[in-house]
Amino acid sequence: MQPIEEDDADEEELSDEDKLKAYDPRISEVAEVYYSESEGTLRISNSYGLNLVHKSNSFAIGAEVIAKDGDQTKSAYDSFIGNDLSKLNIDELAKKIASQALDQLNGEQCKTGKYKVILSNDVLCSLTKVFV
Repeated sequence: MQPIEEDDADEEELSDEDKLKAYDPRISEVAEVYYSESEGTLRISNSYGLNLVHKSNSFAIGAEVIAKDGDQTKSAYDSFIGNDLSKLNIDELAKKIASQALDQLNGEQCKTGKYKVILSNDVLCSLTKVFV
């Protein structure tokens, strides 16, 4: 377990809404930005002398944006969870969140029928999590 150092968690960078808004002028609002840390200890022991301890920590950062184009409004949310701040690319996360919202704009309804489709991993997870 490697502690998350406060000096590494540059709160100004982590909560910078400007990166989300600057991605595209159609990003009209940043509805939420959050950062949290957690830490836990698991101990397993028994009367035979077993005494195991596992410690862990993690952080999570996420945001939700709202994109507007004319009278259409769409939103998107994403997050990053890990325990190594050096693996967090805040610019990449901001781009992913903004892109998800913008990709939903100007969609058109298609005629009823049978179509072959390709589902993103996020969509497939959303559809199947009901069964887990």
